[in-house]
Amino acid sequence: MKALFIVVPILLFGGALGAAFMGVISIPGITPKKTAAAKSVPKEQQATGDESTATDSVEDQQVTADTNAQEPPTEPSRAVSEPKPITDPELGAKALAKYWDEIEVTKLIAITETYKEPELAQVLFFMQKSKVAELLGSVSSERAARLSRELQRLASVVKVEAL
Repeated sequence: MKALFIVVPILLFGGALGAAFMGVISIPGITPKKTAAAKSVPKEQQATGDESTATDSVEDQQVTADTNAQEPPTEPSRAVSEPKPITDPELGAKALAKYWDEIEVTKLIAITETYKEPELAQVLFFMQKSKVAELLGSVSSERAARLSRELQRLASVVKVEAL
């Protein structure tokens, strides 16, 4: 009876390994990869199991063999996506602020019309203070108030250095 508890699991394990090596079941790392020749066989022939039919002439077989030899084996396409670059909005705002410091306030007002207050305030935070004051004085009082609140919020953020 003890032998039965030892022999049956060994037989089941051995049978699963044998089936994986033969390709009957798929176990990653054990099941062999399919060859390129099997991948290039049309689906009709794969379904019947025939590699070639009796009506194929020797010339046709040579032509297909030549075309198969010229084509590199294709691997299944994997969706490999490029890693997204790490962005730092603060760095972008600093760079843009340098450019905006060189632009006249009247043109700068036209440029910033479509900006939302939080994103505009982030750039204004790094600009020359005299340029920001001139810009705030030139926009509507409601927008200047919203920008001022956002600038105040940005200025109140305490940065903690990473250890």
